[in-house]
Amino acid sequence: MTLPNWDLLDTTSLPCGRLESLADALCASVTGPLAAQCARLSPHEGLPPGVVVGSPRASRRLVVTSGLHGVEGRFGLLLQARFLEQLAKYEALERGDVAVVVLFALNRSGFLNARRWCDANTDLNRAFARPTTQTSETTGNESAGTHGAWKSLYQAFGPAAPSPSLPRFLGASVKNILHYGWRNLFEGLPQGQDVYPDFIFFRDPARAVGVEAIRTRLAEVSAGASELLHIDLHTGLGRAGEAKLLAPTGPLVAACGELGSAYAAPGTLVDGERRRWSEIGGGRGDVERALSPYEGAVLEFGTVSGLRVFFSLLQENHSFQCDDVAANFEHRTALLQNFFPVAPQWRAQATQAGLGVLARALKTLMRLRPESQGQEI
Repeated sequence: MTLPNWDLLDTTSLPCGRLESLADALCASVTGPLAAQCARLSPHEGLPPGVVVGSPRASRRLVVTSGLHGVEGRFGLLLQARFLEQLAKYEALERGDVAVVVLFALNRSGFLNARRWCDANTDLNRAFARPTTQTSETTGNESAGTHGAWKSLYQAFGPAAPSPSLPRFLGASVKNILHYGWRNLFEGLPQGQDVYPDFIFFRDPARAVGVEAIRTRLAEVSAGASELLHIDLHTGLGRAGEAKLLAPTGPLVAACGELGSAYAAPGTLVDGERRRWSEIGGGRGDVERALSPYEGAVLEFGTVSGLRVFFSLLQENHSFQCDDVAANFEHRTALLQNFFPVAPQWRAQATQAGLGVLARALKTLMRLRPESQGQEI
């Protein structure tokens, strides 16, 4: 089949049913003898088909997912396609020692419509998290302070407020930072995402479309594995083109002590501070709980400044809640540009950094087999 130009692919022109054709294109990206060991996974409850390369019964598996935050899946799909193109050089995949599983567009509607959120306007990633115990301004100075910071943002930029403008956004941000401080502002997120269903980052497993389907799919691709590493691709935060691997410790690290150094790729950072946010109910690591006890990591690629990312999310969510179709189209276009920049230099830098991390992850899994020492991998 004719392969799409992954850099120029306009997924907004694809009808919902056509996502399945992208799985065929991903399979066709695998060349050489390994092409015979590439297969589509069947669609599952609205999820597009995934792709498995190597034996589906391999004891060691690398699972690479993208599109949990829909708009971020555009670059995720590009990187997954480029990674599959490089798999022909890994003989261990032909031997059946290790398998690579690729799942894309986990948030189907968000992926197709260039939105972060799913159909119910919930943050799909955070719907995997356990609800926080603090859901309102209750006792304790810190709890009241952190939730107060998020409440002030909601009052300034929620649907009842005027459409966000950049000057007003900057002014309100500075006011909040001066009044509450950075720590309270960001730690208000766990409380805020449980309280305001019409605001950014809201999580509600009961409303989030696709949570159980994703859980089932992840359980399916992990069944029978002795060692599994799950890497979930995201874009948005960090320096432009830089890849940050947010990797917690776990069974895979214990089985292979070199994991940390193996991930010290050029342009890649292990961010220990962000790791803490999952413990207070933020998004990082939430989906990895669905694969417990296997090891999981988020690989995030910086795009534009954090303020631009946050502002574009506020604008898009506001116009969506207010049913302003024309404005929402404009804001979704800006959102896509901020999470999947068109600049060739950014795409080249981010792709190179991402491929380096994925290659190291695959080689790390291969080295877990003692008798493979000295063999070509």
